[in-house]
Amino acid sequence: MPDDRLSIVRAEWLLRVLGVDVGQAATAEVPREAGTVQLQKSRLAWDGLRKTVQVELQSLERAIIAGVASHNDDPSSPDEFEAGDVAASTRRLYTVLDGLDAGLIDTLDDALNASGEDRLRHQAAARTLIGGYRRFVAGDPLVQAIDANGFIPTTLKASVERTLADLDAAL
Repeated sequence: MPDDRLSIVRAEWLLRVLGVDVGQAATAEVPREAGTVQLQKSRLAWDGLRKTVQVELQSLERAIIAGVASHNDDPSSPDEFEAGDVAASTRRLYTVLDGLDAGLIDTLDDALNASGEDRLRHQAAARTLIGGYRRFVAGDPLVQAIDANGFIPTTLKASVERTLADLDAAL
């Protein structure tokens, strides 16, 4: 009896060449083992993203502190903010990095050091972590608010979502 499901090769060709998405049903049967280069690229992409997020948060922190100082120095301002309280409160920005932890790097390292079924197991664990990060980014109120901060333009949420989507596709 012939197998009615499309092979992975055929499904990937349909998507790549014709833009036809045949869904997960066609490709879910046989997970593919990511190569060493792809795993290393994924690891570097995640590490680079975390560093970029940290730099963006540091820039935002500096902009907030400078904006508050400028506001406080303006004699026409009707109110004044406690600079120390504001500076301490900006540390909360870095909780975003807690939600985007380094666990994925460790899991990708485990995959890099494995092969066969073990590598596939670590890849599945990496995809699970990516799913958790995606839910965090979609639901965390602070992540939602950062790009609309009013101090400096940021694209934190979009950058994280794009990298996570790329990593998910690569694994």
